[in-house]
Formats: sequence, C-alpha cells, structure tokens
Amino acid sequence: MPTPLTMAPNVRAEDGLWVQDAEAPPLAALRPLTPAAKGVFPVYHDLTERLIHPADPIQPGVTHPDRVVARTLATCAGYAYSDAGTVATMMARLGLEGNRCRMIGTYVDAMFIASTAFLVQSASGRVVILAYRGTQPTGLISWLADADLARSKIALTVGGEPCDVHGGFYRNTRATRYKITEALLRAKQGLPITAPKGTTHPGPKTPALQPMEALYITGHSLGGAIAAIHTILLMTDDNQHAALGDVHKATYTFGQPMVGSPELAQGCDAIAALRDNVVRFVYRKDPVPHVPPRDAGSFAHFGREYAFDRGAWTPRLRKSEQMHGVVGLLSSGLSFLTGRISALHALSMGYQIDDHAPQHYIEALTPEGGLTEFGDHPYRNTPA
Repeated sequence: MPTPLTMAPNVRAEDGLWVQDAEAPPLAALRPLTPAAKGVFPVYHDLTERLIHPADPIQPGVTHPDRVVARTLATCAGYAYSDAGTVATMMARLGLEGNRCRMIGTYVDAMFIASTAFLVQSASGRVVILAYRGTQPTGLISWLADADLARSKIALTVGGEPCDVHGGFYRNTRATRYKITEALLRAKQGLPITAPKGTTHPGPKTPALQPMEALYITGHSLGGAIAAIHTILLMTDDNQHAALGDVHKATYTFGQPMVGSPELAQGCDAIAALRDNVVRFVYRKDPVPHVPPRDAGSFAHFGREYAFDRGAWTPRLRKSEQMHGVVGLLSSGLSFLTGRISALHALSMGYQIDDHAPQHYIEALTPEGGLTEFGDHPYRNTPA
C-alpha cells in the first residue's frame, strides 16, 4: 500500500527507511527572466558565512536567536512539508546555492510513526541543516503521533534519573535517528550527505568537501518536538556528543508542543547548550505550544522562548504553560471558523489555530521590506 513517502518520486529503500536525494538547481534556472545579481538574488548572498558566524541577534547580548538564522530555519521547516527537491530549491533561493538535500523517512501507521527528516548540506559542506517535517494537515497518522501521550523513559546524564518524555514524539525521533546520524558523520568527514552507502573517501563521483562546521536542527509543530528530542539525545548521549556535539550551533523550533515532564525540562535547562541554544518561537495565539493539555499529565518547556505580538519578537521569561484541558483545543479549532467569517470576528478566542500555520512564522521572521523566500517581491507589512 502506498504511503506519503513512497508516493514521492525517486524514493528508494535503504536500511529499512525511505530515502530521496536532490541537488538544488542553479540560480539561473530559478530566475529565468531576470539575471541573478549579487545582493538581490538569492536573498542572502553570503548565507553560509552568516550561519557559521551569526551576527544579527534578535536580543542584544546573546548569539541565539539570530534573525538570519531564524528566518532561514523557519523557511526550511515550513517547506519540509514537501520533498527533497522542493527543500533544496527553497534553500538555494535563500542563499545555499548548489546545496545537496537528503530526505529520510519512515511510516508505520499502527505505531503512529510518521517521521520524515531533511538534511540540507551547503555546497562547500561547511553547514548542514536538519529539518523535521511537522504534523501534516491531511495526515491522520502524524495527528495520532501528537495525541499519543503514553509515557516513555529516557535518561539524562544530569542527575542520573530517567525523565518522562512524550511517547509519540520519542518514537518518531528514534525511528529515523540512526540513518540521520550516519549522514551527519559523513558530513563531519567532508563527504556529501548524498554519497552512496558505505562511502568513506572521495572518489570520481564523490567530491571532497570541507568538514561540517555548523549543524542546525529545526522543525515546525511535530517536527519541532522531534527536533527538540533529537537535540536532547545529541547533547546527553556521550557517544553522540563526542561525535557531533562540537558542531551543533543551535536548535530553532516553531509552534513546538511540549516534549516531556517538568523534571525533564529542569534537567535540560541545567545543561548550558540546551538552555541557551534551543530556541522556541511562538506566533501570537498559536495553541500548539500549550499542549499537551493538563488532562494528559504534567509537561513543561525548556530552552529560550520568543513570542510574536504587536509586530515584534520578544523574549518571554515565563514560558508557555499547558492549557487547562481539551476544551482549549476545541476552542482553538472553532477559532479557525470564526477567523474566516466576518460576522464572527468579534468572538474572542483564547487560542487561534490559524496562528499555527508555518507561513506565519516565515513571514513574521522576514524583515519589513525584505524579499520573500522566493527572492522576488518584498513584504509590504510584517504581520501584526
């Protein structure tokens, strides 16, 4: 039976997962009528350097979040709902010309597993972005993964005690992690992430690249939750940390639900890399950062949180808390209707499910008058 993964073109089975590779088209192909000009197209002509050396902080005195990094990762997370070719193309438009992209995924409907990740490697090899696909609006299994609240245990090195984590998110993380790690280790060695399995050295069909210097992890919605758990495992597993911890720059998530218990959040905030370099963005009245509801047990966020309201992103000292119960979820769903019928605009809703859409995060992180992610027309007004 076809799945959302196997229906994509040029997908092959490898090590029990589905893999799809793509390379970004040249900029000339993306601008057929208007010649590409430095400083005009792509959006950032020096994006690789700006990802390796962030220099545009949203909050003075801290490295992350960075405006250019945040916009780049929001775009990658938003287009992770597509396929490898689309992700590679959009990252080229932003400034990662000649990038390679590998999609890695699996789909086990009875286990509520719908885990799909995209690795984007810059042409030089110096930057890699790991973006997880989020909850697909028409994908029943990814919605069930969100709702699968059975507790699993993972052990943090801090304190030595196992901490509760969202079972659905955890299984979706572990389902593809081994194949992702294989590609990341290849990038660390200066090899293409799309090289054939077993490649250990450059060859006639395998160019020699520069070793990976910067790794960013991102995702929207369910993808943000998986990105957060992947980062926890990366920074608390001794072998993973020894192999890849030094290149991890930051993890940015958008509309991310909570992934574990308050004890887990406290343990993560005791680790500087998780406390300072995991950044969560919340757009207006997006309800998803407030789930699971309290009816499902105690959950809490870790890391930095930035909220968008009144046209600006500001740090939130008090992190998003759980909504009281499932009634909050129902009201957020009703808000989708009231927001589209003028006669119902006056109804006030505590949460707005429409605020969860990935395009809102992309637009709100695009500077006033800046070009869209397609590198053409500027946004006239940042969403308020």
